[in-house]
Amino acid sequence: MRRAKSISALSSALLLGLATGNLPANADQADIARAEGELRQYSRDRDLSLRYANQLSYLARLYRENGMRSKADTTFQKFLTLWRKKPQAESEPSLMLGWAQSMTVLRNVFGYPKGTSEKEMELDQARDKVEHQHDLIKAAKVADDALAMASRMAPTSKEKINVIFSAISVYESTGNKAKKQRLISELDKTLAAQEQNQNLPATQLKELAAHLNALADLFAPMPFRRKEMNRLPVMYESLLYDHSYSVSQQNFNEAEKYRLRAMALYDRMPTKDSDRIFAQRNLVTWYELHGQTDKYNRQLSKLGALLGSNDPNVLFPPPPKCFTCGMG
Repeated sequence: MRRAKSISALSSALLLGLATGNLPANADQADIARAEGELRQYSRDRDLSLRYANQLSYLARLYRENGMRSKADTTFQKFLTLWRKKPQAESEPSLMLGWAQSMTVLRNVFGYPKGTSEKEMELDQARDKVEHQHDLIKAAKVADDALAMASRMAPTSKEKINVIFSAISVYESTGNKAKKQRLISELDKTLAAQEQNQNLPATQLKELAAHLNALADLFAPMPFRRKEMNRLPVMYESLLYDHSYSVSQQNFNEAEKYRLRAMALYDRMPTKDSDRIFAQRNLVTWYELHGQTDKYNRQLSKLGALLGSNDPNVLFPPPPKCFTCGMG
């Protein structure tokens, strides 16, 4: 009976917190006050209108990170209203999708101030999990609106394709698999139509190949060991691959389809083109790390023919030594 009363009390307190919008127990009040002060400062100087807009955007994200969702949404809408009066380089759909992506991240509920009781922490974390489910619904709706707005963009423009990839990410995070797959299929058709053009300049070929590789990464990315990525320079990429990584055969097949289409585009470039060589090396490594020995050997032979050598140091040159630590 006592436990039932405790649960009931927790539920009531949680609902009260949701209704009143209380400041989360671990909100960084000093950081928020500082950002709000800077916003007031910028608002007094018309010459700082861009800085004012950027501060609105920053403050909106700060509110969201600290669980102040209502203020976050209102502040971001103020930012968008101001941005529409003086648009910058980034498109409105891109800004909206960036905001949607921020909603899909569960707030960090650690780092409570000293003296916070266990009950306060329990309430705060329970409230955040409930509100996060609403965040996911809102994020998907924002993605829908952004895509509708982006429908006016040229289907093959880099801007439109970037919007689609961002929307795919939002739909993945919000569990909208059907919408995600629909976008992938539409993008596949758009890219396939471009691939038929045999007269694309090198810059467009490489851009198109990059989009195909990005599609491949949705199904079977290059497997990295994250713990080592966080502490090693990118130049030591040979140390970063996770040989234990695996994906389903279906996802592997989908990824392979896109990677081979991308490589076919690179193959249109001159033999000595550095990006073509780099892409071939990546394909060899991708097959190796996914345990596809026969395909790895086939692509390794192709790399050797491309470079005119089977010397391992030519196929995969060792990274230069670091003057700081001496590693290479």
